[in-house]
Amino acid sequence: MEFNNEEVASEFYNEYASAIGFNIRKHASHKDINDGQMMANYMNFTDVICSDTTYMKNKERRPCALFLGLNYHKQIMVFGAALLYDEIVQTFMCLFDTFARGMSGRDPETILTDQDAAMAKVLAEKWLKTCHNLDFNSCIYDYEEEDDFIDAWHEMLEKYNLQNND
Repeated sequence: MEFNNEEVASEFYNEYASAIGFNIRKHASHKDINDGQMMANYMNFTDVICSDTTYMKNKERRPCALFLGLNYHKQIMVFGAALLYDEIVQTFMCLFDTFARGMSGRDPETILTDQDAAMAKVLAEKWLKTCHNLDFNSCIYDYEEEDDFIDAWHEMLEKYNLQNND
């Protein structure tokens, strides 16, 4: 099916969507009063962020991608979040492009992720200067004894030169 222009296609799709029980929004955007503060926080605390897609939305089991960081008080800050349809290369391309645009094009220095192959591929192509680390999950979940965890934590900090990251 072909349409003469985008407006006609959008109108048709809206009518079709409405007939089967859903709707679409074109160019929907929401600016929050906290966006400025979030941007300032990202600019100050961009040295290490964590992107985790292991959270799933209950019923549909859709991945929820979170971009998290820590401030000087070791409080968690959310820099971005997205509900994803799937975890394929194209989805992560769009996710990281959108995140980078939202952060004025500034890439994080280090990103800690789960072991998703598609995400790793996109990070290697998109954020060339960002250090991508997969050690975070194993450090957090592979140790039952506190002393073992602390040793692994310090090894990870040393490996990625994060010892003085207060």
